[in-house]
Amino acid sequence: MKAGVAAISSALALLSCGNARGTTQADLDAISNKCGLTRSALILVSADELRFQPSANESYDAVACALDAIVKAKYPNLKMGTIGNEQYVSEAK
Repeated sequence: MKAGVAAISSALALLSCGNARGTTQADLDAISNKCGLTRSALILVSADELRFQPSANESYDAVACALDAIVKAKYPNLKMGTIGNEQYVSEAK
């Protein structure tokens, strides 16, 4: 596993994205492609939930690129929280 991915977060749930601008899975796939992530790393779960869960093998730069693109997209009422970090606890020791 690349340490950078775990340092950023193993998974991010971006809640209340306020899909007012009609964000689609295709928009997220474009971010994944631009940043070199697998498409499964960014999933639009519902109109107000974007799940970001990069694999353990994703590079720090790819994850940072995707986070930057998501922030620059200026989703209204964006709330960000981390989930899933516990899967990397044993690797960090």
